Amino acid sequence: MGRTPKINNMRGRDHWGQCWSAALSGCGIKQGVVYGSTNAHGTDVAENPVSAAEFFATVFNALGIDHQKSYIAPDGRPVTLTPYETKAVKEGLA
Repeated sequence: MGRTPKINNMRGRDHWGQCWSAALSGCGIKQGVVYGSTNAHGTDVAENPVSAAEFFATVFNALGIDHQKSYIAPDGRPVTLTPYETKAVKEGLA
């Protein structure tokens, strides 16, 4: 989620909305995997988009945490770490 190269009207730079990167290592992460890509300008996802929920599901899975387990909030409603049916990116897991 880097910054755009153009200066906006507030004398700052905006964020790219759809593209961000992360480097993960250890604890169940497969070594040397590059997953997904952007277009030549880095402005849009070209292959294998990953949502924030899928990213966190992958991290939780690598750590051995069930991201779909329901916890009970103080008001009695069930809460999960990621939305129901969210899947981890298996290609990144050892």
